[in-house]
Amino acid sequence: MESACLTALMEHDGGAPTATDGRYTTLPVAGAQVLCCVHAIPAATSLEAAREMVGRPFLSDHVHLVVAPKAQGPVHVIACHRGATEKQATDLLGFPDVKVIDTTFGICLVDPVEHIQLALLADCRDGTIMR
Repeated sequence: MESACLTALMEHDGGAPTATDGRYTTLPVAGAQVLCCVHAIPAATSLEAAREMVGRPFLSDHVHLVVAPKAQGPVHVIACHRGATEKQATDLLGFPDVKVIDTTFGICLVDPVEHIQLALLADCRDGTIMR
């Protein structure tokens, strides 16, 4: 799931993405390079064991930024095998007072205080759906 999501991100037509390794890429967004860290929840988001595979990836942002020190972000892109609810997304983040944007493709979370950005992509069952 992670490699299919990373491939779909790198096929982004907004400019030339840079692959940094198997779980990170930088994408041009509004004239800046944004570091995207890819993760996956391989089963229903309601299953604790599936969520544990992602954990709280933003706790390692200082390590992620070493990969691309001049990039903005990181934005954690989490491919979910099924959907995710707003409650599941905020529980994953661990902070209840965040900005939640419910979209047709999933849920985006932004914590303006801690500068954490998560995008949960729903229904990532195969590479075609992810694109």
